[in-house]
Amino acid sequence: TSIRTNLIRNIVDAASVSEAMETFLPGRSLNLTGAPVRALLYYLNMGAPILVVPADGHALVLCGFDQYNVTFYDPVEGSSTKMGQQDAGEFLADGCSLLGYIPR
Repeated sequence: TSIRTNLIRNIVDAASVSEAMETFLPGRSLNLTGAPVRALLYYLNMGAPILVVPADGHALVLCGFDQYNVTFYDPVEGSSTKMGQQDAGEFLADGCSLLGYIPR
């Protein structure tokens, strides 16, 4: 198992992730936990992917959407999955931490 895989699997502290994003990336992190899907789509439309950390700690990236679905990327598996926007809203509201990123 690679260091990157272990890091992604063990992300649980949104504050430290936010700090790391601001330290290593030229921009600003945003805590979007609890935001409705419509707000998340706004940030995605601005080109800001969203880090999703469910209660199990298996991080995903919310990286795209269309009229009906959102797309999650799993960096550990290297795969993408589409989910209906309503289902995604329920999934994200079920204890997920959400961090966005706005580049400078």
